[in-house]
Amino acid sequence: TLFPVEYRAELGKMMFKLSDLDPQTRPYEFTVEEIDRLASAYQYLCEKHPEIKGYNYRETRRVLPKSQTSAVFVQDIVEDDEESYLAEQQIDSKPIVDSQTCA
Repeated sequence: TLFPVEYRAELGKMMFKLSDLDPQTRPYEFTVEEIDRLASAYQYLCEKHPEIKGYNYRETRRVLPKSQTSAVFVQDIVEDDEESYLAEQQIDSKPIVDSQTCA
């Protein structure tokens, strides 16, 4: 999402109007030229409305309190220790697919 919720509908429509594109077009149907027109329209809107330029939708997500999170530990595996690690975890290190049966 490019715009804050309160401006999303209005600025989204304006962006498509400025780029002369159909808002019902699916994203995978856009050509490179059409994406360039959308980007140019977004740049124009950012120049006209500087308050949206710094908008980051990821910052608006709810942050959980520390009491509702759990500690995560990441363990590095050294290549020499991989076999012993697999044995400890009781993981079969054989290939999943036999190369002779795939021929």
